[in-house]
This record gives sequence, structure tokens and C-alpha cells, in this order.
Amino acid sequence: MCFNAYAQNSLYYFKSIENGLVGVKNQNGKIIVEPNYPDGNDYYTFNKPIEEQTIEFYYLPNWEKTDFSKINAPFGAVYNRKGEFLYTPLFYDNGPDYWNNDLRRYVENNKVGLVNQNGVKITDAKWDMMWWSRVEGQAQVFEGDLKSFYENGNEHLTIIGEAKTYLIDLKGIRLSPDSLIKFESTNSQLIIPRE
Repeated sequence: MCFNAYAQNSLYYFKSIENGLVGVKNQNGKIIVEPNYPDGNDYYTFNKPIEEQTIEFYYLPNWEKTDFSKINAPFGAVYNRKGEFLYTPLFYDNGPDYWNNDLRRYVENNKVGLVNQNGVKITDAKWDMMWWSRVEGQAQVFEGDLKSFYENGNEHLTIIGEAKTYLIDLKGIRLSPDSLIKFESTNSQLIIPRE
């Protein structure tokens, strides 16, 4: 979402000459977010103001490695326009989690929760895993002993273990009773038994 209301407080991504990392400055050159973030895949536009209501970095700071084998791997960082850290998005597919109904998943203390586009945490990060439901306005959450890894060169995670699962609405309110689910890996395929 873009807002012209930010024109009076224009912010710009910049790349540090000293370390080659990316940060954010205001129109007067004052550093708002220190240059701690790698510049990869031409993610940043350096010559245009940041028009979004938050500042988003594509990678973890200081070349910190993302453990892509974790179910709830953190990826990137989001700040408010004052330079205050807000949250770390969940890694999904090839980057930070995508937006769904103006919400996305974030990671805190190895748990997953929901955050809105203003950077407000709608739910605490309290689930081990979360999937968007096929039903609009719902998510499926998992609590349990789940492990994940990449198997036989597969580009998608293999998940094993048992967990209780239930549906929540987009405010984190439980919509269904618990059920038990068991994930098993067989020949690089994920088997999810249906009860």
C-alpha cells in the first residue's frame, strides 16, 4: 500500500560505502535504520522514496544465515518509519511471507503469529506452524513436536512429527476443536492422514 502522506518525511534506502549493507536515511541524510542488511536480488530502490507505511528489509541483518530447514524460519525485518523494529516475517517460498487479507505471518521466539500491514501484531506468536486455510478468513495452526528438513534434493520442506491442529480466525480466535495430525516422510512426499 502506498501513501503520499509520507512525502513530508521522505525515507530512502541507501547502501553504506563502509560495509556495503543497506539502511534507511531521511531526506536530510539522517540515518533512520543503520545499514545492517544485505542487498541481494535488486530488492531495494535507492533513488525513490519509500512509500509504504513500514520499512522492510529482505534479509536478516549482517549476513546472518536463515536456517531454511526450520518450519518457522525468520526472513527479513520490518521497521516503522521512525526506525523502530517491529517484527521478522516468516520465510515462505522464496522470501518474506506474502500478504493475505492484509495480514502476514511473523516469527518470534521460534513461534508464529499474525501481523497487519501497519506492523501491529494481531496475535501473539504462539504456534509452531501456521498455514493459510482454503476457507477465506481462516488459518490452520499446529502445536506439537514437529521437525523439518530438506530431503533428497527436494526444494520443499519435509515435515515429520505429531501435532494438535485447529482452525483460527484472523484475530487468532479458535474456530474448531483440536485434532491430532501425524506427518510422515515417504519417498520425498509429505503424507498427511485425514481423520
